[in-house]
Parts: sequence; C-alpha cells; structure tokens
Amino acid sequence: MGHQAGTGERWTNGARATTIGSLALLLASGLSGQVGHPPNASPYRDAPEGATLVISAGYLTGSRGAVGVGPSDGGLVTVRFEHPFSQVFGASLTLSDLHTTRYLIDPTQDSTTRNEGLIGNSVFTADVGALMRLTGGKSWHGLVPTIGGFVGVAVGNHITQDTSQYSFGTKVMFGPEAVLRWYVAHDVSVRATMRVTWWRLAYPLQFQTPAADGSRVLGVNAATTEWTQHPSLTLGVGWIF
Repeated sequence: MGHQAGTGERWTNGARATTIGSLALLLASGLSGQVGHPPNASPYRDAPEGATLVISAGYLTGSRGAVGVGPSDGGLVTVRFEHPFSQVFGASLTLSDLHTTRYLIDPTQDSTTRNEGLIGNSVFTADVGALMRLTGGKSWHGLVPTIGGFVGVAVGNHITQDTSQYSFGTKVMFGPEAVLRWYVAHDVSVRATMRVTWWRLAYPLQFQTPAADGSRVLGVNAATTEWTQHPSLTLGVGWIF
C-alpha cells in the first residue's frame, strides 16, 4: 500500500505540474496575442514602389544679402521625378520656377535715394538629389519620412531696369531636404517638402565706387561675394507610374 500511495502521489504531482505548465502556456499565449498588432490591424504596411512624378507649389524665403539685391521671398512651382534604387535609397530630378523679388539699387545715387524698391526677379532651378527613406520598405499609417540632399544650378532672369552691372546670373546651389509622404492610395501620395538652399551672390565693383555724396553701397574693404540661405516649403501630389 505504501508503494501504491507513493506512485499515486508521484502521479498527482506530475498531473499538477502538467496542469500548471499548460495554464502558463495558455497565459503566455494570451499575453503574446495582446502585444503588437494582428497582421490586418498593424500600422505598418509595405510602402509602394516605383518611379514617381510629383507636382508641388510653395514659398521660398531667406536672406537677400547685405545689399538687398539677392532674390528671395516668393512663390514657386516644381516638377519632380523620383526613381528608387532600393527600399531605402533613391534619386530625384527637380525643376523649379521661383517668382521671387529683390531690391533695385542704383550705386550712382546718394544713400537716401539709391534704393528704388522691390522688383520681380524670376529664378529657374534644376537639381539632382539623393534620397533615403527612414522607414525602409514600410510605411507607418501611410506615412513615409525621407531625408536627402541636392545640388544643381539656379538661373536668374535679366532685368533691363538694373543699370548697376549687377545680375544674379547662373549660380551653383545645394542643400538638404526633408520630405514627408502620405500615401492616400497605393499609387498616390500627398507630400510636404522642406528645403534649405544655398547660393552665392557676387556684387559688381561699381557697388564700391563712391556716389556724389561720397557714400558707397559696399565699403572699400567689404567682400564682393556672399553666401545666402533660403528655406522653402512646398506641398504637392505624387503619382507612381
């Protein structure tokens, strides 16, 4: 009987251990089901892939430089083409038409009358860029943040009213950008793009020539070149094709 009791006790202990283990597994399974998201409710989705055409509009601001003849503060429209190389990296080509303004300065006039006010100065830009998607091949609630940089050229229109020998001309430009895309459909995204553009202004020697009252637009020892920076924000729509 003692032997049978010992066997029964061992069986009871084994059954208890098995029951406790089973309950632990069930509890762990229930908890694991609460952590994360079911596949059909996950905020993460595969981000759409493919070449994209983007049309945007926005505003550019920034410094006009020490003299005030640099173009700034105006609306812009852009056409952009993006091509992915992988789920993370890609390239862009952006063409922009900037409707900026600048001050018209006549260095032959005295210091009180040489500034003739604002005048329109359209600038056309073309640049190529490198892109990196921060979420890789995924979107979060349809959002895909992207960072990158660009380099290109900016070409200003010729202003016949300016007799000071100053012209914006053709400039090299570069800068960083950040893009937030929101995919409202598989092939369509709404996006906001923030850029900071740098280009260098070059002033004519006439700006250092004294006027009749002895004043100068630029001091004799002042630099005749100057880098200016220009933040811009655009909103647009992109189509994958």
